[in-house]
Amino acid sequence: MRKLILLFLALMLIPIVAAKPSEIETSIYVLNLGKFDVATGSFTADFYLSLKCDKCEIGDFEFMNGRASSVDKITDEKNEKFYRIQANLNSPVDLKEFPFDTQKMHIVIEDKTKDANEIVYVSNLKESGVDESITFTGWDIDRFDAKIDEHKYEVYDSVYSRYIFSISISRIALNSFMK
Repeated sequence: MRKLILLFLALMLIPIVAAKPSEIETSIYVLNLGKFDVATGSFTADFYLSLKCDKCEIGDFEFMNGRASSVDKITDEKNEKFYRIQANLNSPVDLKEFPFDTQKMHIVIEDKTKDANEIVYVSNLKESGVDESITFTGWDIDRFDAKIDEHKYEVYDSVYSRYIFSISISRIALNSFMK
């Protein structure tokens, strides 16, 4: 009986190891931006999206702030996907500082079926960027950044990992005075 109690106590002390979610290394390289509408926050983006995972199978993703108008799958391996995407997207607009305002244009992706218990996005800034040749009329492209967030769907009691690529833009000062 003593051995049984000791075995039970030993098992209680061993931590239960929960399966860690698979990490999907994510990067975006923006080739072009256009049709930015300050009234609605809508814009178009042409970019490459890279998804890599050493220990998992990459599923489907979706845009949480718009829709893709064109998706070309360039690489389609079990643990690596590479796309050329053209999308119509939306981001909140803040005009409090007009005509010296800055805006953030977001590209937000989330897995269609796998929640944060199964996969989490990880940002790869080394392979991310905004092409220097982009001419974005009336605006300066200041910088880009990427972050990972979680979004909870209360009604489904589910949490999903989100990858958010942000491009900060500011009005070209001379254009603001000319209007």
